[in-house]
Amino acid sequence: TGDYGYLQLEHEQTWRVTDPLRLGFVLGAKRVDFPELDESGWTKDYVSVRIGPTAALALAEGTKVDGSVSLRYDFADNPGRSFQAYVVSTGISSRLDGWQLAARYRGEFRLPFDEASAVAQLAYNTCTLTLQWDPSK
Repeated sequence: TGDYGYLQLEHEQTWRVTDPLRLGFVLGAKRVDFPELDESGWTKDYVSVRIGPTAALALAEGTKVDGSVSLRYDFADNPGRSFQAYVVSTGISSRLDGWQLAARYRGEFRLPFDEASAVAQLAYNTCTLTLQWDPSK
């Protein structure tokens, strides 16, 4: 159980609007195939489509804030497993010599896709704080 295969295609584009400001978007699709059926005899396979804008702003040399908002649709072979998700992400990072300190928030808010969807409304919120050292920097 838990075995699956997938094919994912994703394109990310970024434009430098001004020296400190970059705007962009992400567009992607993913097909996931499971070898076993679910408890009701349906396949657990699905196709996921994602699109959303991105932005990054350099505050100072080595320090930036970034953020994105994306919409994701998961179309399952079993209509009861289909849902829509809205994902918000923002973070700040700063580099000093070989050290990088970063803080990030990510929230995912899932809603049923339509009346046939049995997916409950859910919210996943995560915050991370990382400290990394790269001696080559």
